[in-house]
Amino acid sequence: MIISYEWLREYVEAPDVREVADRLTMAGFEVEAVRNPFDDMTGARVARVASMSPHPKAAGLSVCDLDAGTDRPVVVCGAVNVKPGDLVPWLPPDAITAGGKKVEEASIHGVLSRGMLASGEDLGIEASSAGIYVLPPGLTPGEILAQALGKGACVLDVNVTPNRGDCLCHVGIAREVAAIFGLPLKTPSPALTEAEESASAAISVSVRDAAGCPRYLARVLRDVTVGPSPGWLVRRLAAAGVRAINNVVDATNYVMLELGHPMHAFDSRRIRGGTIVVRRAGEGERIIAIDGVERGLRPEDLVIADGEGPVAVAGVMGGERSGIGGDTKDVVLECASFEPRGVRRTSSRLGLSSESSYRFERGVDPAGLERAVDRCAELIVASCGGRVLKGRVAGGGPVPPRRTVRLRPARLAAVAGATIPAGDALRILAALGVEKTEGDADSIEFSVPTARPDLVLEEDLIEEVLRLWGYDRVTPTLPANREFCAPERAGRDLCAAVRASMTAAGFQEIISYSFVAPGSLDVLGIPGRPLPIRNPLSDEQSVMRMSLLPGILSAASHNVRRRQKSLRLFELGRVFVPVAGAALPDEPIRLAGIVLGRREERSWTHPETDADFYDVKGAVESLCAALKAGPLALGRDGLPAHLHPGRGATVNIGGIPAGSLGQLHPGISAKHDLPEAAFVFDLLVDALTRASAGAGAFRPYADFPGVERDMAFLVDNSVPAGDLTAEIAAMRIAEVEGARVFDVYTGPQVGEGRKNVAIGICYRAADRTLTDAEVDAIHARIVAELNERFGGRLR
Repeated sequence: MIISYEWLREYVEAPDVREVADRLTMAGFEVEAVRNPFDDMTGARVARVASMSPHPKAAGLSVCDLDAGTDRPVVVCGAVNVKPGDLVPWLPPDAITAGGKKVEEASIHGVLSRGMLASGEDLGIEASSAGIYVLPPGLTPGEILAQALGKGACVLDVNVTPNRGDCLCHVGIAREVAAIFGLPLKTPSPALTEAEESASAAISVSVRDAAGCPRYLARVLRDVTVGPSPGWLVRRLAAAGVRAINNVVDATNYVMLELGHPMHAFDSRRIRGGTIVVRRAGEGERIIAIDGVERGLRPEDLVIADGEGPVAVAGVMGGERSGIGGDTKDVVLECASFEPRGVRRTSSRLGLSSESSYRFERGVDPAGLERAVDRCAELIVASCGGRVLKGRVAGGGPVPPRRTVRLRPARLAAVAGATIPAGDALRILAALGVEKTEGDADSIEFSVPTARPDLVLEEDLIEEVLRLWGYDRVTPTLPANREFCAPERAGRDLCAAVRASMTAAGFQEIISYSFVAPGSLDVLGIPGRPLPIRNPLSDEQSVMRMSLLPGILSAASHNVRRRQKSLRLFELGRVFVPVAGAALPDEPIRLAGIVLGRREERSWTHPETDADFYDVKGAVESLCAALKAGPLALGRDGLPAHLHPGRGATVNIGGIPAGSLGQLHPGISAKHDLPEAAFVFDLLVDALTRASAGAGAFRPYADFPGVERDMAFLVDNSVPAGDLTAEIAAMRIAEVEGARVFDVYTGPQVGEGRKNVAIGICYRAADRTLTDAEVDAIHARIVAELNERFGGRLR
């Protein structure tokens, strides 16, 4: 929110601007910058029109002799609103207009023009201009315009939190400043002279949706003259970052910036049937907004309509058909309160955001409508002339009652951690409009203004007192040590161990959105329908993810397009799987990753090698070892669609289905602009948890030597090599320390459809050295078991 310091001082005699900025920041309103609002007027200077004469060769043009201090330029000008003696903005050669145009010296019909006289549009303070911007008297010719207009003028860029819609205006910030410094607050009190003609005879108001529009007020003005706004109003709007349009629209914007109430002005002649109806949009209704874009409406959108159809999207933007034009004579002013969530939904869906919607989304004061509409009417009459018809035309319900909240002084001291005098607390709350209604030394009841819907609990009042009394005045103290440690959240240690294992394996963690595009799941062949998001940020984030792979592939694709050829990425997070008949989805934690490119960079000690299937398999094996989870087994049944049909495997950990790993399907790789040799894994973390043996027990080095025996076992190609070692482990022979596959051979020496699996087995006893006879007996037992289980034979 841009706050003009000059404007602010109209309501409160604030001290130095830097002190105001510091105290506002400490009170919860961060002031991000203090600056001159006219700094963008690059190169413009103040000049006085010394004389004017008609151009000798071009009708409609004038030759202006300027006094610009030490310079006496001549400028050719076509505007008719300038006369000798006026102070005007002069843009010399090489100056830049607000639109980015460079000003040049030029010969116009034989007369050399040194630069140009600027309009409000050229200076960036008016949306459109019909003539030269005439400066206020008292400026010195030759001054830099930004410094001349900005003398004593500065603006504060205030970061207003979403719960403080009441401070999105100058009076709101002035109230905070008055409360901080203990100063009196002066607020506008409009004084209108009304005509005898009744406003209710000129317009009627009907609110058909009281939930969407609790209150609606209208005022009618006759015989106004639409034109440029006076200079003081244009400059105030410009200082607040708003361009002037015309005196009617500028008055509505001024009141919004002053009081925080968005206003809208209709051309009365264009309100068909002389009636305003606040209702939900009809099916198929459309509206052309004042930005000239036609948009379709839905039944959940609240609109302002006349006898023919919508003339405005309630709380968002007015319609082109009923807008104020140069020929407008009669005006209908709208001031209303709209339900914030409805405005937010409509604004987001239509992609139509405005200063009005920004304020309505945060809530406006329903009790302040009368003052705002009267203030706007007062400004219009002052700048446009005309008459204000008698009375306001109202729709909707009455002003809501003020909320009451109790505050206990003892509770204030306990929560604040400081002794705040009762007089200071009462003064602070009174300055914020929170009035004491009754109470004693133990408990006080306060009446909260309708502009503060954020004050609901006793703690809310305590916060208000404490932030304005000063957080910096609270003496820091160490918390009491109760020698109590809260237990770790279930699963937190496991997730930390997973991350540690993956980073140790050279992977980098990514965090992607839980919202994805529906097509990203379809490409992977993931079954089921994802949960749609009611109010998505975009079509690309319109459903909840059912897999982590879309985020992994998107991140990998982004990096590959930027010439990052070797990647190891992983993500640990929740997915959202709909459950039939349940209101909420299942939200398991999954782990997914990708490996592509080089396994390691080329060096003089070893050649450059590319990553392959065994890199992701090794990463999963290392993870299982770190978590003491196992045994790990790979299979081919139920292979997911996103994997290469011949280079993928399902993962089973400790007998529990855990996910899959392998090479990404070439078609999916191509769609994501990834190399064909991209390898992924996708695991269910709960399976790792259930298969984990927990903390490992200490195991000392063996006191007795082990015996290594190898066997070459001939089996069908259909038998996974891992099943052989898994069977050996399942025999649970105490003297078998471990078994591993170290070679698999297929070829003419073993016959078609067969393979030779070489297995190394380590035998060791904890209490003695095994004899050859003992090892031979155990080895023979294992061979017999494998023969019987897999129909193979020892070579």
